[in-house]
Amino acid sequence: MTQRPAGVDYYVRFAAWLAEQGIDMPVDEFAWRPERCIALIPRALQPHAELVADNYTFVGPCLDDRAHQGDWEPPVNDRPVLLISLGLAYTTALEFYQQCMAAFGGLDWHVVMATGRWGDPAELGPVPVNFEVHPWVAPRGWWNSVSLDSSRVTRRPRTCCARRS
Repeated sequence: MTQRPAGVDYYVRFAAWLAEQGIDMPVDEFAWRPERCIALIPRALQPHAELVADNYTFVGPCLDDRAHQGDWEPPVNDRPVLLISLGLAYTTALEFYQQCMAAFGGLDWHVVMATGRWGDPAELGPVPVNFEVHPWVAPRGWWNSVSLDSSRVTRRPRTCCARRS
């Protein structure tokens, strides 16, 4: 990276920033191989956690009071809750959402599907009675209620993590 002009410029700016912060450390040492790392997920949600170096401390999510984001209340039944979300970046997946409705519609689960800023919800077609569809669901509401969360899917296909209530 330091062989290209853009890479050299990046290193110079990064080194200057480190100096401004009072950090006396080379860029490579600071950015690439830190002595200690904090992972904002539980170890149980880390794929191949046994391969992660001991200098990583898994602390789980650091959620502050996010009342400004709204809230979501789970239904008052005993059905498990499934959250389906592709996050905020990839939300133009009409076929994916329709396949989820076909796969989980009618099951004894309460399904919450967050579609992001994707187009017209009417394009989804008929929504099963056990589904809620929202553009976004505040994490504060579902974090302790969800039994299965597709937004915690890793970059590996067909991988999903279940949380115990």
